[in-house]
Amino acid sequence: MRYLLSLIVLSSVALTGLSQEQKADQTSIGFGFKSLVPSEVFRTQNIIDIDSGLASLNVNNQFGYSYGMLIHRRLDDRWRVETGLYYAKRNQTYQVNTILNQFQQSYAMINYEVPIRLLRMLQLSKNIRTLTGIGMQLNLWATEDYGVGDKTNEFFARRKSWISPSFDLSVGFDYDFKMGLFYLGASYQFFISEMYVAKVESDLGYFEPFVNFELPANYLGLELRWYFLDEK
Repeated sequence: MRYLLSLIVLSSVALTGLSQEQKADQTSIGFGFKSLVPSEVFRTQNIIDIDSGLASLNVNNQFGYSYGMLIHRRLDDRWRVETGLYYAKRNQTYQVNTILNQFQQSYAMINYEVPIRLLRMLQLSKNIRTLTGIGMQLNLWATEDYGVGDKTNEFFARRKSWISPSFDLSVGFDYDFKMGLFYLGASYQFFISEMYVAKVESDLGYFEPFVNFELPANYLGLELRWYFLDEK
């Protein structure tokens, strides 16, 4: 936890130092909510699909969510930098189909996200702008391991590391109110490596050739943000 607090403090100091000469009202604090959306197009829905001939195994992402606090600094009329801290809950289902029966169970994984992104603004009208962003995100995995299954098939996964980086790509629009900024957009997280190593053990030998595999972590997000403006 002390590493996480140090990272947040350093990020905040960096944002302040990047634009010491800017006006105070160019720094904003806000809150965000993000829906983690399964998508066949972005390959974030069906993440594991194995067929041994005797049985099939599927691991699918379900709708998840994340929310947290953000701080951004407007550097000039075109650029912003932003960081924050999010709590995220990922939901997945594990399903096994055999000629005898079907088993399905849901489970959740918890992690914390620290985005660090650069945003490019384009003014469309007096109050509306488009924003495209690129950056990195540090992902801190709180769920160390988990297991689901029945007496014939057991699924077990363990995290590869407690922290993993990902690339953050985003696009959206914001609307400037007198009281703040409202943002609506989408983002895509592309992970450098998989988050968990998993295995399946079957008493009946359904998956002996396919025991070990890795779980990818990429996801598509639809995001709402609200920033409070300092009116000094």
